[in-house]
Amino acid sequence: MKTVGHITRAIARAHAKHKRSGFAGPTPNWIVFVRRHFERFARSQGKTAKVSGPFGLCCRFTVEIGRQYRVFEIDNCRGWHFGRRTNEPDTTFKPGSIGALNGMNFKYEEIPNTTPLAALFKKGAR
Repeated sequence: MKTVGHITRAIARAHAKHKRSGFAGPTPNWIVFVRRHFERFARSQGKTAKVSGPFGLCCRFTVEIGRQYRVFEIDNCRGWHFGRRTNEPDTTFKPGSIGALNGMNFKYEEIPNTTPLAALFKKGAR
């Protein structure tokens, strides 16, 4: 069973390999790894997946499987953490700042690497 950790490890490996190569070009686009894992998961459920993004400074991306739609983020500032914003306000960024304008004044909830992808799309999951 695929977990969130499979995605974050694939992204981290690709970036480490790129760094070791000494190639000065653009880094690998991590959304490719996210898309690949969610498409495989959806096929195993007999459904299709649509992954869009990344959007904004928060690197938000959306995943739609069947009729279920979820919004996630990859925190690439502190490592490759998979998570989502909660509805709890956070005052890290001053009003009018670039962080506040990008919707970053909400607490970030990291999703543990051991979480199965199926758990993200169970009925009642947010």
